[in-house]
Amino acid sequence: MRYDAIVIGAGIGGCAAGCVLAGAGKKVLVLERMGRTGGRCSSEEKFGYKMDLGGHIIIRCEYGPIEEALRRVGKGGVVKFRHLKKLMLKHSGLEVKMGVKMGSKEINNLIFSIIPPEIFTAVSQIMPLASGMMSGIVKQYDDMSIGEMLKKYVKSEQIQDLADLIQFVLFGMPYSLTPAGELLRIALDSTSGLLGSATERELSIGYPLGGLISIPEAMCEGIREKGGEVRLDVDVKKIIIEDERVAGVESADGEVINAPVVISNGGIKETVNDLVGEQYFESGYVDRINGLISGFAPWCLRAALDSSITDIEVALNVPVGNLEEQFSQMWYKRRIPEGMPAHMVISPSNMDPELAPCGKQSLIAYGPVAYNTDDSLDKLEEFALKALEDTFPGFTAHLMWHDFLTPADYAVFGEKEASIIGIAQTFNQVGDKRPSTVSPMEGLYFVGGEAGRDISGVGVELCARSGIACADYIVRTVFQKLGDGGAG
Repeated sequence: MRYDAIVIGAGIGGCAAGCVLAGAGKKVLVLERMGRTGGRCSSEEKFGYKMDLGGHIIIRCEYGPIEEALRRVGKGGVVKFRHLKKLMLKHSGLEVKMGVKMGSKEINNLIFSIIPPEIFTAVSQIMPLASGMMSGIVKQYDDMSIGEMLKKYVKSEQIQDLADLIQFVLFGMPYSLTPAGELLRIALDSTSGLLGSATERELSIGYPLGGLISIPEAMCEGIREKGGEVRLDVDVKKIIIEDERVAGVESADGEVINAPVVISNGGIKETVNDLVGEQYFESGYVDRINGLISGFAPWCLRAALDSSITDIEVALNVPVGNLEEQFSQMWYKRRIPEGMPAHMVISPSNMDPELAPCGKQSLIAYGPVAYNTDDSLDKLEEFALKALEDTFPGFTAHLMWHDFLTPADYAVFGEKEASIIGIAQTFNQVGDKRPSTVSPMEGLYFVGGEAGRDISGVGVELCARSGIACADYIVRTVFQKLGDGGAG
């Protein structure tokens, strides 16, 4: 069968692209080499618990690009989100631990006691226009790090460390390596959604009910309902090139599938070098792609507890001392720092009780590590267990079982360097310097955390925006050029 487009990889970027194409009436085929969808935004059943493959929080939930992709296939509102209500910020190692618990209801009640809701509604309508007008100004901050900007206004090292950890959660990089312009772009882009949600007395930051996998599953269900196909356990061996343009793909078992468009969600470096071959591109382009820097890789400790020990939904725990020095040791020296690692912890079962057996609790701790660290990751696992005890005293006594995921566990999803997000949102790799979703090879495109010029965002939402923008471009230009209405 001939398809209008083939998507390699059912990560969030690939699924979002598939939603747009299927919603536009195109015959799309999504191929995923794993046995489940979602890539790193996924979940699995284990001993009665539904455990995610990492610690994710969705910034805009139903107000962002995930919902936009779902709407394209008639699945708007299908994924329900629990908005974050209990967050703990903690700086460890001090005699008096600094902890802040914030609830969205209390925050919004304070806001609306000062500012009328209609002001938020007006500003949320204006912000998209302001975002476009401000883009030129924001670009000027792409040469200044978030750390440099922060230190101009904040002198407390503890607050700087906390801001550094929060910024790591957003970008997967330390604040010394992430441009301030990228943070400003996200702030402008997200404000309308955040303000829109505030008018309903809810912060939009949250978590999907049913676990992370509920997002890609809903997307794939929508793709199928619109006439597309999603196949699991299909490993693409190569992208077929004929007459200097894409002609389809060949799977590892020898199946040839034809399509004039191939969208890869399998990593931009891996696609250029392995699936196509650098001989098909100009050397300057290959050098540019291979010179891209990936962000930190993740470690992830997933823990099952025999009872609930906390009502906190998300905790950010900063170790005593200079966090930037920890990041520096990992990034430049490829070492695991001694002591407690900086980390984020989420409790999926606190946000959705169905994710753990009745009366029990799940916790997922998540933090950074150099992909090619010279140290044993057993050492990091030991530190991570101690970090959970520090964050939630009594953790060890209630621990039933745990597993520890390393960069090698994440490398199977495509990018060999297993970065948390993909190509790092660092200097010379943000704004109009991000790799384009459009490749020099006719018919070949990239999506996910790897590509999307002038696209910004956080984690899975960045990937979703990349997929939507790429597929919209293809529908708007490529299929009009083909002029045959597509295979469907």
